[in-house]
Amino acid sequence: ALPISALSVDMSEDAVPDGDLAPLAGWWSRHPRSSIRLAAALALRRDRFRPYIDMLYPLEAIYAPWRWEDDDLRFLPPRLADSARARRRALEEACADLEKNGLSE
Repeated sequence: ALPISALSVDMSEDAVPDGDLAPLAGWWSRHPRSSIRLAAALALRRDRFRPYIDMLYPLEAIYAPWRWEDDDLRFLPPRLADSARARRRALEEACADLEKNGLSE
């Protein structure tokens, strides 16, 4: 049976993470996208949420516009393509920032 757990984080732009998320404070303020903050919180608490994380598809198996090459985005409406590019850019910047600050594996 899976452990019953919940992950709750304050997603407001001016939120300051506390407790075990405190090491992310500076990073948190630079990356306001809620989906990226939630992913970082899950990764930081990966031991607690391992059964749920293990249920996720590997990143390589996710077929979503933000994973597509720019050339493939030409088939999408401009607004959706721009959104996909922005999401990909935000994710890449957030990951690079985690690595730069020694907060990634």
